[in-house]
Amino acid sequence: MNYINAHNALIDKPKTLNFTNFQEILFKIPIVNGIGTDIVSGKEMMQTMKEFIVHFYPDYPIKLMLLHDDERLAHENTGAHVHAFISGQNALTGEYDLRIAQIKKVNEFLFKRDGMSATLFSETGRLNYEQAGDVAHHMQEMFYEFVNEHLFHPKDINAAFHTESIRKSEKRKQMRREAKLAKRDRAFNYHARLLENVNSLEIQLKSFDDKISERKQVLDDVESKIINVSESYDALTIKHDTLEQQCIQQEERLSDIEIVVQQKQRRLSKKMLLEQEVDERLNVKVEKEKKLDTSILLKQQKHTELDSAIAEKQSILERLSVMTTKALYPVHKMLEHMNNRLILKGRAGAAEFMQHIIKAFSADLPAELRKTLIKITSNTGDTELENALTRKDSQINDSLDM
Repeated sequence: MNYINAHNALIDKPKTLNFTNFQEILFKIPIVNGIGTDIVSGKEMMQTMKEFIVHFYPDYPIKLMLLHDDERLAHENTGAHVHAFISGQNALTGEYDLRIAQIKKVNEFLFKRDGMSATLFSETGRLNYEQAGDVAHHMQEMFYEFVNEHLFHPKDINAAFHTESIRKSEKRKQMRREAKLAKRDRAFNYHARLLENVNSLEIQLKSFDDKISERKQVLDDVESKIINVSESYDALTIKHDTLEQQCIQQEERLSDIEIVVQQKQRRLSKKMLLEQEVDERLNVKVEKEKKLDTSILLKQQKHTELDSAIAEKQSILERLSVMTTKALYPVHKMLEHMNNRLILKGRAGAAEFMQHIIKAFSADLPAELRKTLIKITSNTGDTELENALTRKDSQINDSLDM
């Protein structure tokens, strides 16, 4: 950045506040968010930055793009960010008007978002300090919106402005104050990160030493209990072997009895299963025939009801469509003429559209709709047309009261 500033200061340039030879754009995901290159790769960040610049400023070539990391330790994968340097000279016109182009893009963004209520900036480039800050803020909004749509949202990530309490924290203020210093002179640098990491590791080591002492004491207690349990285990093993032999003998006798019982049960079961299978087959056949007849009748009835309902709804929709189009046509024409009058405001032809509007503003329109149209006219700031429609509305109301 120091090289770019020096280059801009030394080259010949027009004497205008809107001139710049190069401008830097930065894309960085703060380390505090814990989003590493395994989630958003450096290549994706560079590609998205390039697409943003080409989309909004296609006439201002990208001169240089860099990807690097700040204060990152060997085991970390956060902190990667992109620097893009774009030309301030319009490739089509040769004019150094990047700042004007940025103000125009901000105005387009605000008009698209807020419509007629948008507060737009002077496209001469003559802005006060507060307005210049607002333009920069809206440019960042444009970037967040673009990055969310094309990179972050498909990954379930959302870019948003930090709260004022975070943005104004003492650490962030210090980092901003030191932004133009060499990295070796900043409080937040790679050496400081290493020192901070070493202190953290020393604290962890102390904690591990304490835990090892505790575990050693537990181990001694467990070994003592194992000796006592081992003696009891030997006595239980002898008793277990004796009982196991007795169980084997009893199991052999039980097995012989079970074989005889199972043979008799199998013969009885086969006879009962054959009788049950015959009965079930007969019942299933009868039930299937009944269900099939019932299902056919129900489906035929439903098809008939659906055909009638669809025909009725289609007829209603067709009638509503014709009625809506006919009722809204005069309003559509009035709004079209009002838009044309706003475009031609202060020029020839505006008066003609005013006459078309007044002519269409007739007693055929409901009173509430006429009031709405007067309110729309008021919001456009066309006082002359608002007064004319107000007078005609009063005349219509008087004629209806007679």
